[in-house]
Amino acid sequence: MGKISEITSGVFLTITGTKDKKSLYDIFLKLGPENPSRDLLKYTKKYETMVNENKTAIQDMALLEELIIQMRCKENISRIQLSILRGEYIYAVAPFFRQGNKMKDIRVLISKTEFEGSDTNRLYQNTEFMNLCHTRLVAAMDNVIKSNKKILQSIL
Repeated sequence: MGKISEITSGVFLTITGTKDKKSLYDIFLKLGPENPSRDLLKYTKKYETMVNENKTAIQDMALLEELIIQMRCKENISRIQLSILRGEYIYAVAPFFRQGNKMKDIRVLISKTEFEGSDTNRLYQNTEFMNLCHTRLVAAMDNVIKSNKKILQSIL
């Protein structure tokens, strides 16, 4: 799984936060002693000013970074995992990043075990089935990428 986390990790994405998670720069600003020295206050205030002046640019870079990560994932689908849910549904799973999602993958319903069987080893060997998985994963990724491109075009 090391390669998956490398593909789905970013720099600015880790510091900007989400609606559920505070940004690292906001957390950093809240740290420190209860009664800081004037010197510490001066530098902390300068840091806060610089963050505020650059926050929009940092957030824009995080959005751009998210799109780049998504496109890299799409163009590098090297390992598709199959998952059977409730003994009935066959899903294809591949690394993918979406800001705010805890899972760093995308999952697509491919078929039901009543049609394909539940032997994933056999399914992995079935080239036609795995091509279908690849095609549907790419289509799902394209939908997310298209939406993010639209957002980016409105701000860049």
